[in-house]
Amino acid sequence: MNDTRLAETTVVLRGLLVLVLLIVAGVNAAELQMNGLTRRHETVQAFNVRQQDQGYYAFYLFGSSYLVQSDYPLAVLSNTDTEIVVTAGTRQWEIPIRLCIDAAPEFALLDLWSRQFSEEAVRTKVQLHAYVQAASQTLFELIRKQR
Repeated sequence: MNDTRLAETTVVLRGLLVLVLLIVAGVNAAELQMNGLTRRHETVQAFNVRQQDQGYYAFYLFGSSYLVQSDYPLAVLSNTDTEIVVTAGTRQWEIPIRLCIDAAPEFALLDLWSRQFSEEAVRTKVQLHAYVQAASQTLFELIRKQR
């Protein structure tokens, strides 16, 4: 029974992860389009953390900025070009900033699918045109016979 719950939990978490990734991709695409229209920024970012002063952190998340003040030091945040490092006590977590996703195989499949779809659409159009032409000739012959 625990294996079933674990499997269900895994499926749900994977679904949520895919949902979050789709939302991030959608927000980035929208922000990229807005930046192109307004010519405000050259880059698109979904998440950014920076330290303004000691104990003050500014978060940028999906187009909104948040300012957080720490009253008690719980962890140390450091930001490099490739990751955010969170150090709390003896534990350390690295959160990557730049994710590289190779989507070339997926785009190749989409291109193949679109070409197949286009070819099938042209073939269907030709068949439909031939059918309509034959049906119209038959209809005109029937009308001529009725006169």
